[in-house]
Amino acid sequence: MQAETYEVKLDDTTIEKMELLGATRLNKSLTDFIKCFVNALIVSRSVQFTEVAAKMTGVATEQSKHRQIQRFIGEYDLDYKWISLLILLLLPQKGKKKLVMDRTNWSLGSHKHNILVVSVCSHGIGVPIWFEVLDSNGGNSSCEDRMYVLVKCIEILGKDQIHSIIADSEFIGTEWINFLIEQKIIFFIDVRSNQYVIHQGKQKKITHWLRKNWY
Repeated sequence: MQAETYEVKLDDTTIEKMELLGATRLNKSLTDFIKCFVNALIVSRSVQFTEVAAKMTGVATEQSKHRQIQRFIGEYDLDYKWISLLILLLLPQKGKKKLVMDRTNWSLGSHKHNILVVSVCSHGIGVPIWFEVLDSNGGNSSCEDRMYVLVKCIEILGKDQIHSIIADSEFIGTEWINFLIEQKIIFFIDVRSNQYVIHQGKQKKITHWLRKNWY
């Protein structure tokens, strides 16, 4: 029943809206595969090709489905903006979106991947809609990195559909904060109690500038 529910939703809404959004190069064979592939990803709750292939519908053997996934991932030039749109179409459509920005480190063998991610809050979880691999192996993101990623999210969502953005104390910086203010995006950023802030020409701890009931 779960698989059928997801598949119906994909059939009825996703591909049609993707085509309206400009994905005109998707032929029927490819759209059928995408619907089947995305459905299997959701149902299998895995990114392992063998597990996903086992959940794909159709008369082909699992080996054939596995090879089809490999060809698609290896040869097809994915447009990540379309993927973000696809994810958003599967989320509740009512109301503005609360975004969460975070940074994560993944290791593949001896190589470390430092990734900046923006997710949409939905039903108590964060659903990633955009990410960028940073040049640094494990260091903090720059203000330019954050602004670039948020601009991409604005292009996909539209500024009027963003309620606010949430981030932890890593995501501070004058240029970044000024950018959020200029874009008129509400933000909630965790700040350490021992953080120094310059206000009205004076540098003092953040707790000095905030009302006592704020911390």
